Amino acid sequence: MGNCCGSYGFDCLCPSAAQTNPEVAGYIYNGPGRGMQYLSQIFLLGAFLYHAKLQANCYTDDELQEQADYCEDPASMMNLTRAATPSSMPTAMPTFAEEPGCEEKVYGFYPSSLITLVQMFCSLVTAFCCPVIGAIVDFTPNRRTYGYNLMMGVVVINAIQIFTNSDTWFFMLLLQGIAGALYTCHQICLMAYVPELGSSDVDGEAPKTEDEINAETTLIMGVSRAVEQLSNVIYILIHASFGMFMECAVVIPFGDGNYETGNGRVAQVMSVVIGGPLVWKSWQLLGDRPALHPLPDGTPDSCFSLIGVAWGTILNTACNKLPKQFPMTGLFLLAYTFTEAAAGTVLQMATIYLGVSRKYAET
Repeated sequence: MGNCCGSYGFDCLCPSAAQTNPEVAGYIYNGPGRGMQYLSQIFLLGAFLYHAKLQANCYTDDELQEQADYCEDPASMMNLTRAATPSSMPTAMPTFAEEPGCEEKVYGFYPSSLITLVQMFCSLVTAFCCPVIGAIVDFTPNRRTYGYNLMMGVVVINAIQIFTNSDTWFFMLLLQGIAGALYTCHQICLMAYVPELGSSDVDGEAPKTEDEINAETTLIMGVSRAVEQLSNVIYILIHASFGMFMECAVVIPFGDGNYETGNGRVAQVMSVVIGGPLVWKSWQLLGDRPALHPLPDGTPDSCFSLIGVAWGTILNTACNKLPKQFPMTGLFLLAYTFTEAAAGTVLQMATIYLGVSRKYAET
């Protein structure tokens, strides 16, 4: 570990490679920045669910009045904005038949179902776009340009979503799906730098061996992951402190009288104000790269050509190379695909479920 206190601000947390390769510091900066962009989207799901249920007339007048009077008399708030206390928790988890729900619909769907359907559609869009971004990384010198613009697009969308309210919530929900696609495509551009992070040679020293490069890269990845997780915990604690200690002073007024909206808006402001500069700095330190491979002979240099090359490569790899040459790698990638999809789905569904079942837990 080296001293990188002055140049990049990590106070000796970053590997010694950051002294000679600023891209290492750039990669580490990216973790906290992008983590905030992702977490803020999760906190905003509660606001989407609230406004969807509000538009579907799922709340009674008494419940809305309780919400409006909460800061004047917090003890009267039972249904909409506070988590259950241990004494009010049910003795057993509700069955599906007992689970409270809203029978009203918005845009033809139940409120909780609409949010998950929009997320599913955007996941399909992401799946189509990812091979194209991979082709851009492989066959063009535009890796850094696309990575920077994709992540800045996420930051801009988070800034726009600060204005989520009863009139804009559905448009903001669609924007969140787009932000998820941009985030995933950004990851492709960023991860293309990983194999090169530990390979920077130092002037006057012998070139690194393959084992040294692998060890350096593993160290960089470990430190980056640790910094990212630590920053995520700090972000969540700071965000939670607003809800615990400043809900009537900050959160509810900032949400136009609604806790869920204010909670989501606070998360978006934090992600933009703190995370935005971090990802900007990250891509200032990450450098340009030439194309890794030339386009196949006779392929014109156009967007449609890249789409064809991207999906042609995917199909050739999935149908020919993996089954015949690398069957175990194919099984690993298949398992990993389902694992990633399942983890993301569980996270989204858990957020929706907790919002839907909160009323049951508090009554």
